[in-house]
Amino acid sequence: MSFGQLGAIVIKENSSQGDGNFEIMIPGHRINVIFMVCRVNRYVEYAEVLKTHITEFLNKIVGILHECAARWDGSANKSEGDKYLITWKLPNTEN
Repeated sequence: MSFGQLGAIVIKENSSQGDGNFEIMIPGHRINVIFMVCRVNRYVEYAEVLKTHITEFLNKIVGILHECAARWDGSANKSEGDKYLITWKLPNTEN
């Protein structure tokens, strides 16, 4: 299981005591994030036509998504079949 870049920070902060416990009552902080979900339309049809080459096809798509996310300081966070989640953490605007 992966918690993504932001999830890793939460886990690090909540388990940093060094005693092996996971402290769930540590106060959190608000962050502003933009979420984008990309979906491969007609995924099932592509899978039927491409058969064993579907993995290669999806890897090319995922490569493009990762490249775009990185180019504009985002993170490709999750993939689930034909859906892919990309996030951008916005700067803190609170004074």
